[in-house]
Amino acid sequence: MFLVQLKTTLTEGLRQVFGPTYPVADFRNLPITIEFPYQEQQYPGVWVTWDPVGNLSRAGIDNLMYGPPEATTDDNPNVFYRYRFSGYSMYTVGALTSMQRDRLYDELVRVFLMSGTPQVEGFRQYVEDSPYIYANMDFDNVSTRGMAENAGTPWGTNDFIYEATLAIETVGEFISDEFFTSLIPLAQINNAGQGWAFQDPTTPEGPVIGMEFPVKGL
Repeated sequence: MFLVQLKTTLTEGLRQVFGPTYPVADFRNLPITIEFPYQEQQYPGVWVTWDPVGNLSRAGIDNLMYGPPEATTDDNPNVFYRYRFSGYSMYTVGALTSMQRDRLYDELVRVFLMSGTPQVEGFRQYVEDSPYIYANMDFDNVSTRGMAENAGTPWGTNDFIYEATLAIETVGEFISDEFFTSLIPLAQINNAGQGWAFQDPTTPEGPVIGMEFPVKGL
């Protein structure tokens, strides 16, 4: 539920950057996927994963949130909770040459760290504007989780795959029903003193979950 929505946001945010107008022509329409890239056409590309740290827990004290009164009954209390998560947003570069890997690695560093570029502003804005996930990414510190050269490819050749993983510490919150089955749009929650309440009783559309990520150009 929340993890699929979080990884969708992290993936789509980077896709907004490496689109048809990206300044470096070699990396326009770059394959960026939530699934492991197993086709040759997906290289060079980026694989997005999540490395959780600590507990997934309810956030704050007395953090109950209530649905619209007209929809609340003894059998359906419409109670919601705010949850907190933490971990690392992981971006693994995959390429078929060392130089190609290093060039794409440098582009990701530029996107994540160089705050003056339009590409970075667009990526951060997309993540921060997520309708279902509050996410705060530490763009001041980006770590490298190793660089590797692995013999053999998923499509059965003896070529090498060159990889490098960048990790960004990320903390955030989301709101769910008491059964942990659906996410609540953040814009519809309003601080109401001792608790929280919906601003708009209209039933929202559900979050984007279970999205497939086809390789662009295939």
